[in-house]
Parts: sequence; C-alpha cells; structure tokens
Amino acid sequence: MVSEYGGNNEPSLDRDSNEIMSDRKIRRNLRRLGIPQGPLTRSTRRLAMSVPASTNLLLLKTADNSSDYEDSLETINPCDNTRKISKLGRGYHSANNSYAMKAWGNLKRKLGDIFHLNSPKPRSIYNGRRCGQKWRLAGWWPTLLSILGILVAVSVPCIPHLKRDRITLLPAVLYGAFCDTFNGVVHSKMLTFVFCAFMAVIIVRMYEGRRIRARAYAQRVQVREMREKIIQYMKTLKAIAIKLGLKDAFAPVDDVHDILIPFWQREATTVVWEKAVRYIGCHEKECHIQTKYVSLFGRGIAIWLYTEAADSNQEKEEEEWKDSIF
Repeated sequence: MVSEYGGNNEPSLDRDSNEIMSDRKIRRNLRRLGIPQGPLTRSTRRLAMSVPASTNLLLLKTADNSSDYEDSLETINPCDNTRKISKLGRGYHSANNSYAMKAWGNLKRKLGDIFHLNSPKPRSIYNGRRCGQKWRLAGWWPTLLSILGILVAVSVPCIPHLKRDRITLLPAVLYGAFCDTFNGVVHSKMLTFVFCAFMAVIIVRMYEGRRIRARAYAQRVQVREMREKIIQYMKTLKAIAIKLGLKDAFAPVDDVHDILIPFWQREATTVVWEKAVRYIGCHEKECHIQTKYVSLFGRGIAIWLYTEAADSNQEKEEEEWKDSIF
C-alpha cells in the first residue's frame, strides 16, 4: 500500500538497533504525555523519541511482569550520577559513562538474583510527585558499596590528573550504588527505623554516660573518705608516740589497711584503697605522711611516717581514742 509519505510500504526509520523503541513503549509514552491515541506515524514516533533520556527512564517503568526484573531495584538515573562523578577528574567520556550505567545495572540484577529481591514492591514518591517507579533496598551489599563509593569519591581529587583516567568506571559504579541506597532509605519506611535506632543509641549512650559519671563521683567520695581516715589514724598514732616519748610514729601500710577496713569489705574496697595510697604517695606535704620502704627479713615493706607535730587537740583525740579502745 502507498503511505502518506510517498512510499510503497510502511515508513521505515533508519535508526541504530539500540535506539529502536517498540510500538508498545511508544504508545505508553505518548499516553502518559497526554497525546491522543491514533495510528503511529513518523511525527508521533519522533515526538516519542524526542523525550529526554532521564524522562524516558521514569516514564517507561511499568508494573507489568516484563519489567519487574529490571525495575524492582531501579531508583535513580545512573547517567546523572556518572556525570556528577566525572566532573571530579579529567579523561571522562560518554562511552565510559555508558559502561558504568551498564555495569551498575548488571550488578543490581545480580544482587537481586542472589538475595531474591526482584519481587514487586510498593510505589514510592520521587521528585515531589507519585510515579510508577519501584524501589527495593538490595540487602547490605549496596550499603557497603555506598561506603566504599564515598571513600573513593573523596579520594578522587587527591589523585594526580594523569592517573584519573584509570578509575573512571569504579567511582561511577560506586557512586550509583550510594545514590540508590540513599534514595531507597529516604523514600521508604527504613528512614523511620534508622531514625529510631539512632535515637535509641543516643539514649543508651547518655544513660551509660550518666551511670559512669555517677560511679566515678561515688568512687572519688570514697577515696577522699579513705584518705581522711588514714590521715586521722596517723595523727592519732603520732600523738600516742609523743606521749610515750617516742620521736617518730610509723606504721606498715598493710597493718593500717587491716585496721581501717573490715575483712568483709576488703575485696570491694581494693580500688579505693589503692587510689588513696597513690594519692598519699604523690602528696606527701599536703597529707604530712611520708612513704618509706624498709627491708625486713629480706622482704620489702612499705611504711608510713607522720611528719607533723601533734597539738593539744590531737592529744585530746588520742585520749578519746584510747578510752574507746580500752
């Protein structure tokens, strides 16, 4: 038959095999653009083909079984991602971008086959409007790829310009994984889960921090009380030594430990006692207690020596202490 364009048969479009669009997809594209349905002519075909590639990616996604395999993991336009990452270096070409798009698409399909993630999913909202696009977060693999993609994208500016052409494909693929994962989290219920988990971690850390601070404060109070007990005991011992006509008042550290701490509390107060002894050893002038080491029967023993003279108040305290003992 003779067509309106003067040919003997239907008009044949001289296009490359990769650019041919099926009649079904062309009709669907025209229907979504609001163009009345009719016979497919050269003008309508050109109109359908004149839609930008990014628009085609959004309009040509359907919920039929033929496209579930490819669209269940698709969330963004990988071409835009490769353009963004290509600005970081020199030597990026459109051919490399197309290779990155194909590589990322194949990677997502493989992940979907391995983890059985190519099932139909609820519709989601992209770019402020509702469309027929589907989302699916492909397990933990895209998340790990996203982290690696961030590191690679950050490290790209640090690489010399002469060597950047060697990493064209890998950053583009990883950057696409990062964008897919980010969109899958933001446009799904997982964002609520991530927020709740983040707040739970913060609350637990705050609670643990308060417990640690309260425990440290209680331990400081116990160390101060133990230090005061030791100083008071050495003062009383000095007063007794002066009254008995002795020049110095000293006591082994282990004996003071056994006298001041009952045996049922010694295990629980080990840390407190060690910190009190360490404080006295570092502040001898403030505590008026000197720490000396003597050898007795071939064994080293630490002793405390009180260096401050006893006054009348200390003598009264010594008498009260003796009366309480005897």
